[in-house]
Amino acid sequence: MSIQVRLRQDKMDSNPKNHKYYAHVVSMGEDSIEDIANSIESNTTFKCGEVHGMLKEVVADIRHRLQSGRVVYLEGIGRLQLTVESEGVDNPKDFNVQRHITRVKCRFRADSKKTPTGKFVHTLADNAQVMEWKK
Repeated sequence: MSIQVRLRQDKMDSNPKNHKYYAHVVSMGEDSIEDIANSIESNTTFKCGEVHGMLKEVVADIRHRLQSGRVVYLEGIGRLQLTVESEGVDNPKDFNVQRHITRVKCRFRADSKKTPTGKFVHTLADNAQVMEWKK
């Protein structure tokens, strides 16, 4: 099992000499909660429906916690937190939440660990194998 990459040319710079090629991950598809539940069912004594229901409840609970202003830490995965974007105002007294908040976003910070060399590695990416994509 490995991550597949292919090269894409970056043409953002107006100078063609700077149009270098960079590796980009090739998506091999998308998995749903149902797919995860089926996989867990095949590796445990839990039935797919039980796992699916549990995962749906986890999502609902995380949403409730985030909307209560909490940071949710999922060990080995990372931290989730809601953030906002707003228009600026010259005077704090002029700020109105309904008028000046333009967007609520969910921020994700991947869990990481420090290696013996002092470098930080994202837990989910640790020991990932990378191969060039073959069409």
